[in-house]
Amino acid sequence: MEAVILAAGRGSRFGALTADIPKPMLRLAGVPIIERLMVEATYAGVERFYVCVGYLGERIIEHLGDGERLGVHIEYCRQKAATPESAFMAGLEQVRGDAFLCLCGDTFIRREALSSFVGRFYARNADALFALDTGNESNTIRVELDRASGGRILGPSDRPDAWPIAYDMIMKTSAARLFNARSPFTRQMDGLADKLRLEATEIPMTNMNTAAEYEAMNALFESGAV
Repeated sequence: MEAVILAAGRGSRFGALTADIPKPMLRLAGVPIIERLMVEATYAGVERFYVCVGYLGERIIEHLGDGERLGVHIEYCRQKAATPESAFMAGLEQVRGDAFLCLCGDTFIRREALSSFVGRFYARNADALFALDTGNESNTIRVELDRASGGRILGPSDRPDAWPIAYDMIMKTSAARLFNARSPFTRQMDGLADKLRLEATEIPMTNMNTAAEYEAMNALFESGAV
């Protein structure tokens, strides 16, 4: 399996922590977040990674190299604009297979959760399966879901109590090519939800969106609780 890793963000909310290092390179008990995520993804069957870099991307490339140290293959690309959609589309250009994972490089997801996520995608025969971002109250990227159908996405929503989704997903390559980098994916779903089977599901994950969230997660790793 292939995976696109979104690792281009500035991490401006992290202040001095990301002054000279990209956010995915912040360390959890000595190991960069992005490396820990990639190791977990290998247990879900990922062998080839396409890492989209931007801010201080050279630091990521220097650390991960071609992936030989991790027993995987890594290629790199650069986003054309400072948006997750631009990073996603840059990674998509390198995908060779019929389906791929897309993961945020500043997120930690355990191998068991990733394996279950991939399994659900194939079992549902969906065109795309998005992770719900239920632990992030500040996420304003929200959709309406048909829970009776197992989580089918009906379209974007401006309601504050609608379901927040993350940029962590698994998608058929043919479906991904119907999206573009010009507007947020949720807005594009308004025209694609009737054409594609887009679904969302809860998955145990830790998004480190603030310095406090990162420091709390690092403390768990250093204590051996994770």
